[in-house]
Amino acid sequence: MAEYAYPTTAYNDRAVTPREYEDLMNPMAPDGIIGTPALSDLVYADSSLLGVKIRANRSAMIRGLRWESGGTELTQTVDANTTPSTTRLDLIVLRLSRNPWTVGIAVVKGTPASSPTTPSPTYGVDTSTGVWELPLAVVTVPYNTATIGAGQCSFVGWYVGEDGQILCTSTNRPPHHPGRVITETDTGRGYVSVGGTWLALFGNVQSAAVATSGTTGATSYVNLTGNVGPTVSMVTGATVMLFWSVLMSNNTANAKTFVDYVVSGATSRSPSDASALRFQSSTANQEIRAGQVMFESGLTPGSNTFTLQYKTNGGTGSFADRRLTVIAL
Repeated sequence: MAEYAYPTTAYNDRAVTPREYEDLMNPMAPDGIIGTPALSDLVYADSSLLGVKIRANRSAMIRGLRWESGGTELTQTVDANTTPSTTRLDLIVLRLSRNPWTVGIAVVKGTPASSPTTPSPTYGVDTSTGVWELPLAVVTVPYNTATIGAGQCSFVGWYVGEDGQILCTSTNRPPHHPGRVITETDTGRGYVSVGGTWLALFGNVQSAAVATSGTTGATSYVNLTGNVGPTVSMVTGATVMLFWSVLMSNNTANAKTFVDYVVSGATSRSPSDASALRFQSSTANQEIRAGQVMFESGLTPGSNTFTLQYKTNGGTGSFADRRLTVIAL
């Protein structure tokens, strides 16, 4: 076949087929709900029916086609689960059907089981007659239930911003695609998809410092009386890097001083000698300025607060010029 381009006068007098339009527009228009994660979930449940509701006046992009929900709220029912002692997970999707060419809300029905799994959306790319599905919500359908409540509908969609950027949260990322770039609005982090892994492009960095000296003789980790911190509060994902430094000493020879961090908020983490910055000198009141670096994983995503705390194993420790930096990864 000779080379060609479309839409051009030389090719079909500038007319394009629906498939050609999809191939033309999809590379320039990422899939997703138009807007940001700050919007109310497009799909929700309220115990009024065996199904879900789709909010009015909302839009989405799917394979270069724009879908509009219309001026009236929509409903989408799901089938009853008639298998005793089981639960079923259904996937609510926005479905592009290519034979005939239509776009609308649909249900991918799961399989009832004691430990059910969510069915996968269909990504039919290389066919003019298949379907392509944009996942929107997961619906939990217990045995013999008559309605779906709010807690049984979990939104899983992501968004397309006004500049075509993909916006999501740390729990609702789109599927991997080589070079795909996303921005998490709940963590402030950006990622690129490489080989099935999300690699960080940028993250949230915050620092705090307390210059005033404080002391303690406590043998368990405490805040310094009247001189707490430094403290950093920020939205994080599951991992961060922490850097802290302190000018410290102890008034008793051979006594140790310790500095570690506590995490509160979404995550609860107590200080530990295993990760602590520590100092011991054979000379009383010997000062040292020292620092520590720690990779912290396993955090609960959300608003987390990091605070330095202090202790000794004898004598009185002094702590000055205290600095803490946290980088959300």
